[in-house]
Amino acid sequence: MTRGEEVIRDYLADNLNFIEEGLQLIDKEYYLPNNDGSRGYIDILATDSQSNFVIIELKRSVQASRQAIHEVIKYTALLKQKHKVKDSEIRIIIISTNWEELLTPFSKMISRTNYYVEGYDISIDDHFIPDSKTKVEPITPPLLRKFSAMHLGLYCKTDNTMKVLLAILSEKVQEIGIINFVFLEKEAMVDGKYPNPYCLYFTLLEESLERYWDIIDDLDCKNESHCRDVVNEYISQHEERTEEVERHYLEQEIITEIMNAITEIKDKELDYFVEGETPEGLANSLNFWRVIKVNRFGFIEGDIRLTDKQIIKEIVGFDGGNSDVFIDFYNTQQKAKYNEISQNISTTLAFNRKWEEDILRVLRNHQSDKDTRISLYIYDRNNVLESIYTAMYSENNTLPSYELVVDVSDVEYPCTYIYYGKLIWNRNMIKFENLINKHFASDSFNILLFERIS
Repeated sequence: MTRGEEVIRDYLADNLNFIEEGLQLIDKEYYLPNNDGSRGYIDILATDSQSNFVIIELKRSVQASRQAIHEVIKYTALLKQKHKVKDSEIRIIIISTNWEELLTPFSKMISRTNYYVEGYDISIDDHFIPDSKTKVEPITPPLLRKFSAMHLGLYCKTDNTMKVLLAILSEKVQEIGIINFVFLEKEAMVDGKYPNPYCLYFTLLEESLERYWDIIDDLDCKNESHCRDVVNEYISQHEERTEEVERHYLEQEIITEIMNAITEIKDKELDYFVEGETPEGLANSLNFWRVIKVNRFGFIEGDIRLTDKQIIKEIVGFDGGNSDVFIDFYNTQQKAKYNEISQNISTTLAFNRKWEEDILRVLRNHQSDKDTRISLYIYDRNNVLESIYTAMYSENNTLPSYELVVDVSDVEYPCTYIYYGKLIWNRNMIKFENLINKHFASDSFNILLFERIS
């Protein structure tokens, strides 16, 4: 918690009437023990005029909003575990000065839990003292859609180059047959840090396999090429022809065609270079780059419900398209959501099948529950070496872990289960030179060819 957050917390704890008349303080930084693992500290715990517990959580930063909601759900489970209270005796109030990243997970929480949940957008003065509040209304859940994990970044010397490329490529992408896509315009936050401080960032909405094959066949007819043969050759190298494998190589071939279209741009005044990008890379880049415009094409262009922030969050893909982080929660009454999560965690746990099996076993065990809330957080970097190195030489906790909170309420004796998976460092420092010699044939370049130490 930052100093500013501490000032806000202390003011609200001393002036609970600012939030609601009749609230009585129990404690701030209220400790919730857990014999099985991760503990919790509620920012402010109070009671209301009807003696209900009121969990008040502050959220000022725009980072890790989904994780913040996961933490709140865990706090309710630990509170029930400690005090044996009913769902109807717990209220949740989320308070923030910035709701851009928080609104979507907050809205999902309201739709997927039985708790009485409220949100307030507060303004503060120069000394971090709250001076006004506005109640936050949840948004309607968006329609099902998913962005491809294959992205392209065109890094430009000038803003004008970025805009010229946008005009050219938006037409070329549609000529290829892709209708539903997004171009983000990004700008570096720090002057002089990047030689090309503007980025035109492309990704497409996933289409059906049938639609992809139609695009491939049209390209073959139009260009007298052999895209279908190329895709089938790649697929044949796999023992099993799964939908995931087929989709991967179809999208790869379409991205290749877009790259070909980029190389056909002959304007020498356009100074830029192209890089393949990923959801994980985009998530990390948002610490140093700002998105200044979201250009929409296809059906999302006319979807007035979708905000730019929602689109960016979906491109980053924390609910199934990101190979580093997965965060989601649901109620077992939502059968479709169970199927969605069961499929989507495979992206983040692609190289950790043991954890995937363990998590799916727990989800299956509770699939028939009538009213159980489940919250899941997974952090599993593809590059274990980078995680270990960062853990050793920085204060950041970058080691893979997961936390699965199961809150069972439809039984005679309600209970909460919390499951953990962690990679634990024994605190022994290692020489990476020895590691490279042993596992990567004494050549550090080989690290790029492996995503896990075998």
